Amino acid sequence: MRKAILRLVSTATFALTIGGCSATVEIESADHAALCVASGTWATAAPMRAPRWLPELVAVKERGALAIGGRSGEELTATIERYDAATDAWTEFGSLAEPRQFHSATLLEDGRVLVAGGFTGAPTGSGIARAELIDPETGAVVDTTPMPGGRYMHEAARLPSGAVLVTGGFTADAPELPPALLFDPASESWRSIEAPESVAGGYVAIASSRFGAWVVAYDGVYAFDEVSEKFSRIEHPLPDGATSLQAPRATGTDGGGVAVVDVAGFLGIADAQGDIAWRRVWDLEDSMTPAPVILGVAPLCGSVVVSTDVRALEVDLESGDVTELQTSLGLGVLARLADGALLSVGGDDPSGAPGSAAARVFR
Repeated sequence: MRKAILRLVSTATFALTIGGCSATVEIESADHAALCVASGTWATAAPMRAPRWLPELVAVKERGALAIGGRSGEELTATIERYDAATDAWTEFGSLAEPRQFHSATLLEDGRVLVAGGFTGAPTGSGIARAELIDPETGAVVDTTPMPGGRYMHEAARLPSGAVLVTGGFTADAPELPPALLFDPASESWRSIEAPESVAGGYVAIASSRFGAWVVAYDGVYAFDEVSEKFSRIEHPLPDGATSLQAPRATGTDGGGVAVVDVAGFLGIADAQGDIAWRRVWDLEDSMTPAPVILGVAPLCGSVVVSTDVRALEVDLESGDVTELQTSLGLGVLARLADGALLSVGGDDPSGAPGSAAARVFR
């Protein structure tokens, strides 16, 4: 496990104006009906009811979001909170069957959220196979078919068909992970599919697209075609001079492409055809030892926001220009809400405790 997971940096509440008055724009995206905020302000939102470090944050319908699990103080938590953007308030919202971190949480087409796997902190069996479905309307949490094997630090994304692709991760229960998994929400069943070794396990990132999905492994970026169920590595999959990507994170962009960032500071922006351009947005050797923890990456209109435990950046997708955001924002895990606003939770706490209850919203 990454030695930097619990490293914290002191921050304070701050509101930052990025541009003039905000503008909400309708865009063509992976969901075909997404909105984005073209300009606006980072402002303090209502805090969560409990501090969290690296929870899963999932935007749900009606301008809401769920913060699921993570580390709260010195303990893992099973609790779920729901954010209501209309009232700027958090409410307790059910609980998972077991406290966990490093699980996946994926919004399904019918509005439910699939939570799969995770790290329980147990000495053995820490990569659990359990899968649960959350109803964001009622707060009900029910078990569904477990994965074929336990895993944590994996990634998941909903495909155009509505199925969920799971790749990467680690396990303490078996010598190796299944190559990759597909979850069918209709039958609530899992099946394994073939995948390159670098995609099947270890640190990966995944971003959904209306064309399928992008999977980012240590050896580069792969496009997943849902019809053929094949992974194909794109051209120029690594930055010039780099031999691998380190603990990458990714997000789909509004044009159907992907933005990729790794802890060494390489950022790649690919269009819908897979043509990727790389640049360096921070220099690990000069400024960051140990390596930073990438907390979140999410799109805005024409740009992408990257948050780590030491800094936050906004990168223009067309020009590549980088704007370093105020560290006082303390941005954490990121999710774009249904109204286009960007929500951030679970950054650093000035007290030094693992996790934070603070939330920020860009609108």
